[in-house]
Amino acid sequence: MAIRLHGILVDGLNKPIVNANVFLLARSNTIVVLGGSKAVFKTDSQGAYDVTVNTGHYVVIIGPEGKEPYKAGDIVVYTDSQDGSLNAYLTKWAPEETTPEILQEIKQLVANSEQFALQASESAANAKKSELNAETSKNSAATDAASALLSKQESAASASSALQSKNAAASSATSAQQSLTAVQGLKAEVQQLKTDTQHIKEEGVAEVTALKNAATTAANNAKASETASANNATLADTKAKEASASATTAN
Repeated sequence: MAIRLHGILVDGLNKPIVNANVFLLARSNTIVVLGGSKAVFKTDSQGAYDVTVNTGHYVVIIGPEGKEPYKAGDIVVYTDSQDGSLNAYLTKWAPEETTPEILQEIKQLVANSEQFALQASESAANAKKSELNAETSKNSAATDAASALLSKQESAASASSALQSKNAAASSATSAQQSLTAVQGLKAEVQQLKTDTQHIKEEGVAEVTALKNAATTAANNAKASETASANNATLADTKAKEASASATTAN
């Protein structure tokens, strides 16, 4: 069974031991932990920690930032142990001498921890570089997107101008068609006027011809009447002469 170790690591002056490496060296085998295995965790900038620890017997090594590591004591976690702080478990520790071998092992652990920290720092730097590259790519993509949007807007403006030109051309075509229709209408009216004029001319000629014919007939009739009148006058004169002669004879 695992327990939770949590709290704030402080020194004798109650100052937090910040950014410290804490090593747990397993001293014996358990069902879940192999003897000799090493586990490490680190306090934060406030000296706080919160880890889960399996059952077992551990040597606790504290490696303060920038200082030599030292052995803080032993802790024993049983299957029925309760959650608590590292200090609470360390108070049960019976002091024993730290051998040179253990001290050398501690120094090696600190060196490994510092190497891991350096690698983590390099990884963080690479991650930051990747983040900057990603930001640059993002900005470049944003610039490309802005250019694409500008091109799209220009294309839309060109399309709008083309549509306006098309509408203007259509309007001109409509006006031209209307003008053509008007001209065709005028042409039809002129043709109708020509036709009407021809009819009037023909009717006038017919009327003049009729008047001429009537005048000729009247003249002929007048001449005939004149001839008849002359004949009648001659006849009357003849009869008058005959009557005068008869009267003379009678006397």
